[in-house]
Amino acid sequence: MGTTKFPPPEAVNMANDAVESDKGIGIAVVLGALAVASAGASLATAGTVTSAWGFAAATLFGILLVAAIHVYW
Repeated sequence: MGTTKFPPPEAVNMANDAVESDKGIGIAVVLGALAVASAGASLATAGTVTSAWGFAAATLFGILLVAAIHVYW
């Protein structure tokens, strides 16, 4: 029987991939909440200019949310 080579312990240790801060989680939660609130405003005021601004804000916050997740995670 041949010997099986396993990766060194540091290669499988998930603790080495820890994040220094939770800034990314906080930013994602805030931007997600703003996006949901803006979408709600858009839905609540359907057919008005406020609805259009709500949709624009929801889209903007959604884009910023995805960008923040990519930057901080």
